[in-house]
Amino acid sequence: MDIEELRIEFPSTASFCFEISTKKSFDDEKAYSIMGNNYGWGLTGADRKPDHKLAERQLACMLQRMLQWDTVKPMYFPTARTGFLLTYKELTRNALHERFSIGENAKNLLTKPTTDFLMSLSSIEVDHHYRRCPEILSFIEQHIISGHVLASDYPVDIKYQPAETKESLPMYVASSVVTEAVPLLLFLKHRSLLGAIMIEEPEISLHPQLQWEMARVLIRLMNKGMPVIVTTHSDIILQHINNMIKAEQMHQKDRFFKETGYEKEDLLSKGQVAVYQFEEQKNGKTHLTKLPCGDDGFEAMTFYNTLKKLNEQIDLIEHEREQ
Repeated sequence: MDIEELRIEFPSTASFCFEISTKKSFDDEKAYSIMGNNYGWGLTGADRKPDHKLAERQLACMLQRMLQWDTVKPMYFPTARTGFLLTYKELTRNALHERFSIGENAKNLLTKPTTDFLMSLSSIEVDHHYRRCPEILSFIEQHIISGHVLASDYPVDIKYQPAETKESLPMYVASSVVTEAVPLLLFLKHRSLLGAIMIEEPEISLHPQLQWEMARVLIRLMNKGMPVIVTTHSDIILQHINNMIKAEQMHQKDRFFKETGYEKEDLLSKGQVAVYQFEEQKNGKTHLTKLPCGDDGFEAMTFYNTLKKLNEQIDLIEHEREQ
């Protein structure tokens, strides 16, 4: 897909902290290292003293590593997760065959992010239980899928065990509520290093109540320090975000928590979230607008205008009935 321009910008208020040091390496050689944001880059056998030119070169290498290091790259969850979950073994075989076949392929059916998702799904190390956020895993099992996910070793075989039962079911007989949520649950449970989470349409196949619960999951992940990027058509998810922004400003939070069941990790501050609206123009192009965030959250007029029209139709119908 052709694009006009792509760039990465850091705001002037961005803060990057780096630690530069000279110390002995494991083999007693002199080592010059630079560390920042959990990433590091070292140069052994460095006889010269640290200076800005050496630091500049090391910093450039480290930033490149931060962008390319596969182990902590963002995890992309495509739409149609149910279809991918049910067919990932065959799709992975086909993707590998196409990747290593001789000659040019006539058609590339899958994008690289989707292929990466399939490869990651098929190579999950189910014997490794990292459980970096056990309370979120329990929340998904209790409030969204109402059961547990069981996975065997390579080749990964995934089954669903409904709550209060001992019977496990293959994915093809589980509901789409389960199959849409399972990939996220598996990666949270079994992937050692996980960068940002990017989810297309997390509300797919979910009842409004479950969309609400999924919004809580996304906010809790973000509050655990994991960046979350979401595309959505759900006004419920957006409204919940707005509610949590307003709740964070409340003076009597303890009373609010007691009456609603929410906890501190459910809340959001205005500076923690950004919303962008995609709006189709008459010329067929799409205009991207960053929505401002007020004390009441974000006002997405494309959502609200549609809901307003529906309410107006309800008023017309009810008025007819009353006459």
